[in-house]
Amino acid sequence: MKMYSTEDLIKHMERIVKRDVKHYQSDFYDYDVDTIKRNKEPERRFFYMWVVRDCGTHLLPIGGADADTVKKGCDYLDAVRDCFAERKEYYLQYNPHSDTWTCEKRR
Repeated sequence: MKMYSTEDLIKHMERIVKRDVKHYQSDFYDYDVDTIKRNKEPERRFFYMWVVRDCGTHLLPIGGADADTVKKGCDYLDAVRDCFAERKEYYLQYNPHSDTWTCEKRR
């Protein structure tokens, strides 16, 4: 599996946004990029599901954060899946030991 630095992951995600998001590309720049840059801690792995639709993106914490944040992220992911059949999902994982990310397409 390919490993990305934070900057390379953001560039990879940006290419996906430019290709697949037709409206509200600003979601990615306003929310997702900030979250990726902000949520890095030396001893904590972070897990996200990144949902890409033609009308925006959702970056949802599904592991590594506090229990309440993870529950809210998983609940929101369930709601997004129920509401939007046409979507792509990418599993993102931050590894603090190597300071790298992985990005795996899931749907």
